[in-house]
Amino acid sequence: MRTHRGGWFHARLHVFLFLLSFSCLCSAKEWRLRVVGNLAFGSEWTPILQQEGADYPFRAIAPYLSEADLTLGFLDGSLSEVGEPMSWAKRPLRSHPDVAKSLKAGGFDAVSLACPHVADFGTEFLLATRRMLETEGIAVFGIGENDTLSRMYALLTAGETRVTCLGYLHGIQPSH
Repeated sequence: MRTHRGGWFHARLHVFLFLLSFSCLCSAKEWRLRVVGNLAFGSEWTPILQQEGADYPFRAIAPYLSEADLTLGFLDGSLSEVGEPMSWAKRPLRSHPDVAKSLKAGGFDAVSLACPHVADFGTEFLLATRRMLETEGIAVFGIGENDTLSRMYALLTAGETRVTCLGYLHGIQPSH
């Protein structure tokens, strides 16, 4: 698994600034963008999701997020309940697979997986996370099995404007 080179802060900054500048360049038709920072659900969310339902985390703000033409987020960690963390992952983070449904219910159109905990449980779970999100209709960007695939973008539509989303992370650091 590879992530495209940049910095974790730059991953967020580049996507936001790119979209913001793109919006300004194409201002003939106005469109709205919502960007949500780190979405990190730990294992403590599992019983809450099971009791309250997958829509619970964003229930109160889903209308606000959904009214935008595009809603983007940064999901930190993979979606899985099984597997062992990589030996270098000091504080491994993963979320229950229902988080994919939570993000869909919350109105997210795309998420970047170019985040620090993305590979804490290895490539298999990262790729499974991508599939779960895509099954829910959420585009994914910022990760891939190799350098070429990690540079793949998500192409979305906001009104009549086509928007390319890119995410960057400076490798997976054993020190996180």
